[in-house]
Amino acid sequence: MSYNPPLTAGLVSGSQPLGAGVKSGSVAGLGLSAVPSRVVVSVSRPLGEDFLFAMVNTGSLTADGFTFELSSQTTSANFVLDYLIVP
Repeated sequence: MSYNPPLTAGLVSGSQPLGAGVKSGSVAGLGLSAVPSRVVVSVSRPLGEDFLFAMVNTGSLTADGFTFELSSQTTSANFVLDYLIVP
């Protein structure tokens, strides 16, 4: 997992590598000062691999992180979950 410093207006972004066969997971250890109002997620994929969509599970947002699910399992270990946290 990579953690990037805060962006303008308190936005925080980061990326988490996904292994092969992942269908859901969590991002933890963020240490935010409060529960965020929104987390926007997307999946970066290797060229030629399947398109996947990510969604944050309702009610899973905490100051420490969140859980997510993917539209399908990853087919290789080269997918990445990218996220943008809105305070």
